[in-house]
Amino acid sequence: RSFLLLSSESPNNDPLVDISHESLIRQWGTLTSWVEVEAESARIYGRLAETAGLHLVGKAGLYQDVDLEVALDWWNEQKPTFAWAKRYPGDFVSADGFLKESKYFAEAKHEQSEKERLERERLLAEKAEMAAKQAEQKHKTLRQTRVFAGVILILLLLVSFAAWIAKRNRQHAERQSLTANYNLAKVFEEKAVGEIDKTRNSQLEGSCRTAWAYAV
Repeated sequence: RSFLLLSSESPNNDPLVDISHESLIRQWGTLTSWVEVEAESARIYGRLAETAGLHLVGKAGLYQDVDLEVALDWWNEQKPTFAWAKRYPGDFVSADGFLKESKYFAEAKHEQSEKERLERERLLAEKAEMAAKQAEQKHKTLRQTRVFAGVILILLLLVSFAAWIAKRNRQHAERQSLTANYNLAKVFEEKAVGEIDKTRNSQLEGSCRTAWAYAV
């Protein structure tokens, strides 16, 4: 007894295989797996074809994110054909075009997002570089300011020291000048006193001679 029945004896007619006994389905594990895969494929393709039809009339958007990922994974793994799709409602060409358009749009969106990310990173890098240059310039300016302030301080100290030396020399010169003037005045005084004494002695001697002359 045959458990499998063909709808056509000719392979060119793409015959359908039918199972004549239900117990065969329960015991055939591989067949059960095939049925599950086919049911999942029918569900995914049916939703894809339906969404493609709605998209054509402007009532649905393109696949994105998880929907697109699931449909692409299924399409690449199962590789559905036009002949297989005729078993289910929907237009295979529209579904295929819709999926490709969704993939193209997602890739373009990802590419744009990547460009924007790279542009943001470039701007952040430029900003960071500019901030680093500004910080370096600020540090350089601060260092130059400190050096300049140090030089000014040293110059002020040198000027103050020079002014102190000049003042001390001036005071020393003034003291020496006063001493020299005092000594000179003392010399003049001694000379004047000597002259006075000399004159007084001369006058006294003259007076004595006069008196002696009168006495004689």
